[in-house]
Amino acid sequence: MDGVPGTQSRITLSFADPAGAKTGRALPTGNTVDVLQLPDGSAVRASLVDVSNPGVFVALEDLGLGQESADTLTPATVEADEGLKARLEMIRRAGAARMGLDPDVESVPKIVLLFPRDHGGRRDAVDVRCLAMSMGQAHKAVPLTLALCLGAAANIEGTVAAQVRRRRDTDRDSSSSSIVIGHPSGTVEIGATFKDGKIVSADLHRTARILMKGEVYY
Repeated sequence: MDGVPGTQSRITLSFADPAGAKTGRALPTGNTVDVLQLPDGSAVRASLVDVSNPGVFVALEDLGLGQESADTLTPATVEADEGLKARLEMIRRAGAARMGLDPDVESVPKIVLLFPRDHGGRRDAVDVRCLAMSMGQAHKAVPLTLALCLGAAANIEGTVAAQVRRRRDTDRDSSSSSIVIGHPSGTVEIGATFKDGKIVSADLHRTARILMKGEVYY
């Protein structure tokens, strides 16, 4: 696991019945994709998903950013681009209003930019790459509750995340599907378990490691 030295046992943390954490529904508007009208007169496609934590998911190409921008997009370059940050905040606020949330609350929902796995010319085990904004700042990794939301969104047919993610043969005829999310600091593996169209759990795959050991005398 990125950020943890060595190799240890795999641990899966399952968050039961995570849909509708803030709005009561996995898809608050009932749509897999909404077209958000922005104050500057423009519009952008976005998926509004509420699983563990509400997220506004936007494909990089829908922002009109070319491959050259995608190849150099990092938290530092986003922070240096005030115009892009302002546009992302407009999208976040429009998404919040459409979800029935307060746009003035910066922490919810968060906006996430999505790019294909070959972003930057890289082709690896990653299924989808992302860059998340948190409290108006570009996140250096990805908030875990937002990663859980992205993992579920990528398994809901028709969402922006599902359109961008890589498809594998193992996805077919499976009630549980894990995806590897690439973020600015590495990767994280997220699973989502569905039954009869309902999200049963959002699953976070981590690793065990020794944090402390010692001896007790009595």
